[in-house]
Amino acid sequence: MQNTAQNMLWQELAVFGSCDVADALSTLGVRGFIPNINLLAPHSLDLNVKVIGPAYTVKMVKIGDITKSADNRPIRSDHFVDKLPEGAVLVITAPHDCTNAVVGGLLAGRAKVRGARGIVADGRVRDLAELQALGLPVFARGLSCTGTRGRVRPAPCTEDSGPASVTVEHGEDSMPILVTSGDTMVADVNGVMRIPAAHLARVVELCQKSRPIEERCMADIQAGHGFQKTLAKYRPS
Repeated sequence: MQNTAQNMLWQELAVFGSCDVADALSTLGVRGFIPNINLLAPHSLDLNVKVIGPAYTVKMVKIGDITKSADNRPIRSDHFVDKLPEGAVLVITAPHDCTNAVVGGLLAGRAKVRGARGIVADGRVRDLAELQALGLPVFARGLSCTGTRGRVRPAPCTEDSGPASVTVEHGEDSMPILVTSGDTMVADVNGVMRIPAAHLARVVELCQKSRPIEERCMADIQAGHGFQKTLAKYRPS
């Protein structure tokens, strides 16, 4: 799932945050922001939390929807969290009208043991005290008391196939965001970003170019220069 080139890019990306990535993707005309998903653990305002790593995607569907689906492939006999690769970011989507949690303390505990870098849930989570005690970064749409039993389960797939991609229905600019396993996830207190694998190197390059410009802008503004004049000087386009 990972290679040397990717690891080097992730190391270079580690000094930047989700806002830097958002600006870089905006320059490229690529949507990557996944809105309304916030940091909940270890603490909702932990400025030191930063997650960077490859997505490992899981789609949750309502129990009733599986029998109605044209996809008649069998359900995997193993649990997806037991197949979670070390160093991955677990990305789970759920129907937006589901009020139950898709991640709880036990699942997050197993993900941590598997070496996950974090969990991003386009859905609700529960067992907040347990999640915060684990120390594993968890981002989600909100909280719930109820679990998955009798409500949702992973979408069907063949026994020998892993997850491929999931769609966040209400992404940046209210447009769907496709997250493919292997895409880079960047998440911190400001939000969650998805970087398509094909754009990773370019995003890193743009972040590196923009950082000194941002620093010069801040220095001028702190020195008393006008906002508009400063932007015109350093960011004319």
